[in-house]
Amino acid sequence: MNNKNHKILLELLQLRDKDYDQFIEKLYFAVTTDFSLFFREEMLKEEEHRETIRIMIQYFEEKEEYERCDVLLHILNNPNKSD
Repeated sequence: MNNKNHKILLELLQLRDKDYDQFIEKLYFAVTTDFSLFFREEMLKEEEHRETIRIMIQYFEEKEEYERCDVLLHILNNPNKSD
């Protein structure tokens, strides 16, 4: 893991307990941008991390942000694709 990815993970861990909405926003950004390849290749191998994506989908469903749900569902169902 490079320093940029490590920094992203640390920031996410700090936000999780302080500001859940901001945590989800930053996690969504991380999963759907340049960090996503690392996330898909490494983290989605574990069921615990796949569950994180499911929690994010539920979060965005409650906010009626269905486009984000669609992006996350695609990642969850296609973890080895970098599109």
